[in-house]
Amino acid sequence: MEAAQFSGRVIREFRTAAGSITETDHPRVTIPAHAHPQMTICRVLRGELFEAGRVFRTNDVIFRHPDEPHADEFGSDGARCFNIALDRTPPQFRQFSAAHPVIRRLTLELRRGPSALVVEGLLYQLIGEISREPAGNRVARAASKLIHERFTEPLSLRAIADELGVHPVHLTRSFRREFGTTLVDAVEILRIGYAKELLAGTLPIVEIALASGFADQSHFTKVFRRATGTTPRRYRIALT
Repeated sequence: MEAAQFSGRVIREFRTAAGSITETDHPRVTIPAHAHPQMTICRVLRGELFEAGRVFRTNDVIFRHPDEPHADEFGSDGARCFNIALDRTPPQFRQFSAAHPVIRRLTLELRRGPSALVVEGLLYQLIGEISREPAGNRVARAASKLIHERFTEPLSLRAIADELGVHPVHLTRSFRREFGTTLVDAVEILRIGYAKELLAGTLPIVEIALASGFADQSHFTKVFRRATGTTPRRYRIALT
């Protein structure tokens, strides 16, 4: 399928090394399925645009992957659109809300007489925003990496949060939202899994408790029973 250029009457346009920005007017018309070779973004400035079974109205934004087929239909009064074509495709494309202020700023820059330096800088900023993971995801995944590497050490929510530079409440919420469980439960799951491996050997249970990150044998037994329905000693016997 051949890639189509932005259709409609071009009101303003500007091109830089990072990509192009264009403002276009569209009559009431249907554009057959087509695709663009680069990543494109469309902000509706006026009217209605129907695409992918949805209706987009004033200030709505559409993000499209490179070579993504799409057909467009404009409303009864047509539409005016602000279009962005990025010459560099982000490695991980995300429709991240932080990109919207940059898109609005680019709209204003085009209308006020753009500077190549400003527009190019904003386009690279836009690429960064739509490539970026939501902050909560980054925090949660950093915490997951940390506990996988250090679950046998004494850990606390406050210490982990301080190391990651976030508030413990933010850490707790982000982790649950990303992984569907609490960070404390995740640490205990890692410790129990490791303890099960050690229980297959001959190491005394009290030493297994400490080696797995538990404060003492009593705490280990309590958590182990809650997780498995049996005690470490009975679990070991069942293995023989």
